[in-house]
Amino acid sequence: MGHKYSKYIYVLLRSDGMLVCVGRSTYNPESKDEGDLFKALYLSGVSGNEKIILSTVFGEEIYDTLRNYYDYAFIIPVTENVEDLEKAFGNFFIENKVPILNYFSHMIKNNK
Repeated sequence: MGHKYSKYIYVLLRSDGMLVCVGRSTYNPESKDEGDLFKALYLSGVSGNEKIILSTVFGEEIYDTLRNYYDYAFIIPVTENVEDLEKAFGNFFIENKVPILNYFSHMIKNNK
């Protein structure tokens, strides 16, 4: 990613090779925000009934599962048309019948 502010597209895969999601984000080494790809998966954003249900069904092992869910990622640095390229990657996988766990991930608009 170099040592400068970068936009990138990422493709996440889990240990069995299933594609988890296609997304886009930014990276700025001068900021504490490392972008969506590098954010830890955890339940602190989940509250109320969802957290109670997940904790009841899965117990403490849910935290280990989330921390170890992603196995590897492809990172593609881009300079322009990030949103269009993200959609093109996702649509390519869908058109070629590659299953995506978060099927709509490449279509979600965000501010990154």
